[in-house]
Amino acid sequence: MPSSEYELIPTDPVEKLAEEIENLKDDLATLKNELKNNIEEIKKQILMPSEENPSVKKEAQAQLYYAQSNIDTSFYKEIVNSLIKSNIDLQAKISELIVVTNNLYKEIKNLFDIFKEAALLRPKEKETYDNNIELLKRIENLEKANLKVAELLDNLKKQIESIKGNQSPSYIGSSIQSYSKRI
Repeated sequence: MPSSEYELIPTDPVEKLAEEIENLKDDLATLKNELKNNIEEIKKQILMPSEENPSVKKEAQAQLYYAQSNIDTSFYKEIVNSLIKSNIDLQAKISELIVVTNNLYKEIKNLFDIFKEAALLRPKEKETYDNNIELLKRIENLEKANLKVAELLDNLKKQIESIKGNQSPSYIGSSIQSYSKRI
């Protein structure tokens, strides 16, 4: 059988088995043709001596039967050995597939655990919405307070300017000195 024992690219055992079966079918067809030709030749030879010697005919028939059974058993042994080898390769691939599947299952489980933890740590939308409303209210209150402070400061500035405009410079200086003594 013309098949290489070494392959450059690893093939799937099922594909390899299919290829070997195709090769075996071709070999079987060739063997059948050769066997048919050999049988025809033996029949011709058997028929010639059979007229002269009947014992030669029986011996030739026995040899023909032995040749047929010997060819068939070696051919079938080769097929069985090829099937056994392919079956072993297939079992190895199946065991590799089981290991890879188990690893994939573990990785998917880890991924789901991560998603589960993330879902538990994520705040619920209602809580987030309530927190956002509370923050907005606080910001509005701070803005109102800042506006009131700015308004009061503006009023204070106007009052100070009006006092400055009404007072003489000496009074302003004495007011500042008396104020700084109090502090």
